[in-house]
Parts: sequence; structure tokens; C-alpha cells
Amino acid sequence: MFGYRDSLERPVSIERYAEDFLPLCDVANKIEAIADPYEAARVAVRIADRYLKKGQLHPEMGVFSTDSYDDGVVGHHKVRGLERTVANALEKPRNINFTCCTPRCENAAIKKSHVIQRNKILSTIVDKSNAVFQTKVHPDEDLEFLQKVGWKNASTFPGFCESCESTQFSEAEQKNAAVTRETVSKLIWRAICFTRYRRAIELQERAKIVSEPKAYDVAKNLEEPLIPVSSALIMKTRIAAFRTLDRWIESFERGHCGLAERFRYLVLELEYAPFVGAGAIPVHFDISRNLLSSPRKFSSSDNYMSFTSLCSGEKQYVVFGYDKSHRISSKLIEQLRRLDPHLISAYLPQLVFANSDTVYLSPTWWETEADEVDKHIVLHSFFMNFAQMVFPWWGPLKGVNVVNVFQL
Repeated sequence: MFGYRDSLERPVSIERYAEDFLPLCDVANKIEAIADPYEAARVAVRIADRYLKKGQLHPEMGVFSTDSYDDGVVGHHKVRGLERTVANALEKPRNINFTCCTPRCENAAIKKSHVIQRNKILSTIVDKSNAVFQTKVHPDEDLEFLQKVGWKNASTFPGFCESCESTQFSEAEQKNAAVTRETVSKLIWRAICFTRYRRAIELQERAKIVSEPKAYDVAKNLEEPLIPVSSALIMKTRIAAFRTLDRWIESFERGHCGLAERFRYLVLELEYAPFVGAGAIPVHFDISRNLLSSPRKFSSSDNYMSFTSLCSGEKQYVVFGYDKSHRISSKLIEQLRRLDPHLISAYLPQLVFANSDTVYLSPTWWETEADEVDKHIVLHSFFMNFAQMVFPWWGPLKGVNVVNVFQL
């Protein structure tokens, strides 16, 4: 179910969760009418941080498991209707003008700025109709988790203006783009901006659910008061994610868009991959499934790494970007770097799919080449809350073969 997940640690009491509801309602009331989602998200961060310092907001995060509800509540069409507004808002263009993400550029962003190389990497997975499968959890029961979208609409957001699209990313979009720090840093930057946008949109949509009467009417009708509370707690996780990504991007841009020495990139050269993606993902477990960073920490800021797919000539790559001063992400990257490429191939779907909403699959591969084990790995990787590194004994997906690993 979209927005709901099970806890990975010792459960916190529902009563303690509910104590956060009042301050989160105040956050929601103050941001739901702000037109600019970025401004709304930054206001939410400031208010939440004030409540945190006063001890009126718990430093832990958590959302309700579906087990917290009576049977049938989460699947009820009125609850799905609330969740549908959030799911659809992430995909539909906003009817406002966004400013270009490039620092000091005041131009309006175009509506569909691609986060993945448009004519390069996406072209490796399109079917005969130039469509790809998008992985997407949607609250409607009759919709599959894979939905076809045209390649022109895949991985787009109102990110950069027309001028910056051609100047900032001209080298990265070339057919034989060199795999250099300059190239991958720009693509990683774009991936983080894309994820920040999605977190801002969802944060504001959650605020509307918490601040408007509809959720409370549904809760009263179903005799389930946890419905608006759960949306408030999911909103809290998005506040934390936006804060981390916004600060990361600010640091990244001060470091010459990722060219500063502390920013590093692990590059995986692949023979072929039936999926591509770009985004920012939290790191909570290492290769041995040891917990590196609790998903419950509201103020955690160093447990993210970013990734992107790219194509150079006939070769495909997946690149992970990280700040080497961040201990948690650096530890996982160092473990990956030391692994045999065959094992990296096996872990790759979990790293890319788990807790990422920006992955695209080849329809041809899924429908005609993938066997039951392949589909099992994809499904379990996607529906994991966080990448927990549990499938290496099954081997890599059919066709996925890491042939080289190096750092930039």
C-alpha cells in the first residue's frame, strides 16, 4: 500500500507516535497553502526543527504498519482515495512556474527536464512503441506496480531552464560522453535535484491531507482515528528526507557541483542492464546486513548516497555518488568496491530498486526474457523498505553483468 510500511526495529507505542500529531498538524496548517513546494518544504523543516529543539517533537520517526489497522481499513476505497491524491501528484506537472535549479539562475524551468540521459540510456530499454515500464506503487488495487510510460515522459520534472539544459548537461548528453568526474557529477547533481523535488511535492500533499477535513471525515466514517495521524507521520519522514537532500544539494553546489575532492563516485560498468534509474537513496544496512543507521533518526543527515544510469558509446554504467566525509555511505561504498563484480551484479537490483521511486525497466526483458527468479528478485527488491542485501545466492538478474568497477 502506497505510503505505509512495516517497522524494521522495536515498535514504538502508538501513543508515543500520536504525541507528534499536534505539532505536525501545526506544520501542515502553515504550509498546505504555500504555492511553491520548495518554500513549503523549507518552512516545514524550520517549524519541525523548532518543535524538536523544544522537545515537543520526538527525535524518532516511524509510520504505522498496516497491521495497526482493523482488516479492510487500509484497502478501503476512501483511504485509497486519499493515497491516490499523493501518488498522482508526484507524476502530474504542477500548474506553477518553477525557477531553474542552477544556482543564481532566475530563468523559469521547463516542464519536462529529463533526469536520465534522454536519447542515450533510455533508448537501451524501450520497446517497439518507445515505452518503458515505470516502477510505481499506486493505491489502486487494479493497477500493477509496473506501468508503461513513453520515454519522453520518463524521469521528467521541472528542473532546469532551456539554457541550462543545453549548457550544464551538453557533454553528459553526448552519444560518446566521457565517463569523467565532470560528467558524472552533473548527472548525480541532477538526480539529487529530482529526488528533492519529489519529496517536496509529497510533503505538501501529505500536509493537505492532515490539514483539510476530508481525512477526518474518512476517519470518522470508518471509526479509525489513526488515518490522519498516519499521514502526519509519513509527512514527518518526508520533512527529514527533504531537509537532508536540500542541505546535500547546497553542499554539492558549493563544491563546484560535485567536483570538490570530498565528493566521490563509484562507477560500475555493465555489459547490459534491463533497468535504469536516477535518484537518492538512504543507506541503513551494510553488505552483511548490519544496521549502519537507524531509519528512525529524524535528524540523520549522512546516510544518503545518490545514483544514476548513463550510457557512453555502447557501454552502460551505474554510478553511485557520495560524500567521503559521511561515514555511513562511505562504509557501504568501500564494501561494494572490494566485492567481486559477480556479487555486485547480484546486489545491484536491491541498491537501485529498494526505497527508490525513479527506476525504469525494459518491457521486452520483463515480458519475454525474465524468468520467475528474475521477477521474484525485482519484486522483492522493489517492495523492500530499504536495501537489506539478502539475495546474492540467487545470483544477478538475467543479463546483468558488472564487468568493471572503478572510482572517480
